[in-house]
Amino acid sequence: MTVRDTVAGKMEVSRSRMPELWRSRLQGAGIGYACGLLGQLASHALLVRPAEITSIWIPGGLIMAFLICRPLRLWPFLLSGFVLGGVCAFVLRSGMIAIPLLGYLWLSACMAAGAATIKLVPGQVTMFPSIGHLVKFFLFVVVGVSCACSSGFIGVVALIRDDVSLPRLWMLSTTAFAVGFMLVTPLVVDLLRSRFPLGAISGNR
Repeated sequence: MTVRDTVAGKMEVSRSRMPELWRSRLQGAGIGYACGLLGQLASHALLVRPAEITSIWIPGGLIMAFLICRPLRLWPFLLSGFVLGGVCAFVLRSGMIAIPLLGYLWLSACMAAGAATIKLVPGQVTMFPSIGHLVKFFLFVVVGVSCACSSGFIGVVALIRDDVSLPRLWMLSTTAFAVGFMLVTPLVVDLLRSRFPLGAISGNR
């Protein structure tokens, strides 16, 4: 077998994998869109007035679970769909685009950073195989990501509202983010592991 034959064989294998690769990318974008749209609509239904803050931020808990379980190469597609879905939810509710887009970009960056610290690895059977994994999830995601998300959130709110107490809003929004991560993320990860035991965790590449 010549070098030319070897190269041609590799190119043929690469071409044969292209439909599968694009299918997984589109699937990732669709999952992200569903998490953003449906999760944000559900959170809108739980808004507490007059602060206009939800008691649990559902879309963040959903997309965090998929980031933890899906390979890094799909993250841009998951997050792109997530941002689009979240913004569409706000368009349906209030017609706003720019402010939700800014907020969702910040939230996505925070959650990607948090998910990178606790991402499941091949062979990991459960989300919390040891107390160390549980502590890391609590410190990095429940506390760290929630505080970062709420800081950006009140920054966005400050651009359009001047009739709310920002410190109080920060505390309420931090709680909403934390509750979403604590309740929704582990549940969805376990569902992914039981429903797709071979495909839910497919490495980092």
